[in-house]
Amino acid sequence: MVAVIIYMRGERKSLNIKNAAAGIPVGIMLGAVSAFLGIGGGPINVTVLTIVFGMGIKTAVICSLSSVLLSQGAKTVSVLIQGGAEPFLIKILPFTIAAGIIGAVIGRALNKRAGEKTVKKLFIAVQILVVFICIFNIVRFAIS
Repeated sequence: MVAVIIYMRGERKSLNIKNAAAGIPVGIMLGAVSAFLGIGGGPINVTVLTIVFGMGIKTAVICSLSSVLLSQGAKTVSVLIQGGAEPFLIKILPFTIAAGIIGAVIGRALNKRAGEKTVKKLFIAVQILVVFICIFNIVRFAIS
């Protein structure tokens, strides 16, 4: 996460690959990482998309969210089919889906209005927050 923050703050260099076929292995890798992490892997997606394809951060964020939606949707369906979800989680699933849709609509509206620099600053701020949450959780679970 710290490496992502450092990369996104500086002047980004890109491979700027325009070959559509290159998107297949990159997409498979990002989808696998997202599903493996169980948290979506958004920061990794955005960083890889900007490095490999030279996308602006606004475009990379949209592509990352699409990737996360598909990988997490597939994982959710898999867990439900295998019966691995607890009854409580199944009860809140519709609310979680609705909140995700509402968040996506709000985020899309904000993305349209915000400039590239603003989105970049917001992305970095959220990543810093995530780093602190991770540190807090590490300390909390190490003590208990």
